[in-house]
Amino acid sequence: MPEKQSRKRTKGCSVQGKSIPRDKLENQFEEMLQNLTPTAGTFELAKLMFDEAWEHRRSDNQAEVSRHKSRQRQIEKEVRSLVDRAARTQHDETARAYESRVAELRSETALLEENLASQHIPEKNSVKCSNL
Repeated sequence: MPEKQSRKRTKGCSVQGKSIPRDKLENQFEEMLQNLTPTAGTFELAKLMFDEAWEHRRSDNQAEVSRHKSRQRQIEKEVRSLVDRAARTQHDETARAYESRVAELRSETALLEENLASQHIPEKNSVKCSNL
C-alpha cells in the first residue's frame, strides 16, 4: 500500500503542491511534542480545571443520590398506605390490585438501591492527583 502523504495547499507558498510523507510529518510532530515542557502555570490551570470538573461531577452525583433517596421515601409511604388499604378492604380483587402495585413499587425500590450503590464517587486526593 502506498504511503499516505500530506500536500501543502496554501496559495502563494513556495512549497505549494509539494508532498510530505505522512509518517515523517507525524514523527516530527511527535518529537516536537515530547520536547515540550508545560509551565507551572499550565499545570496550575489544568489542576483548577480538574478540580472544577470533579466538583461538578460530585455535585451532580449528590443531587442524583438525593433524588433517589427522596423517591425511596415516597415509595415507602405509598407502600404503607397500600398495605393498610389492602388489609381493610373487603374485596379480593381490590386487595390483589393493591398487592400488585406494592410489588411494582418494591421492584422500583430495588432498582433505586442498585443505582445508589453505583453512584459512589471516591473523594479526590489533591496531592495524589497533582503528582500525575
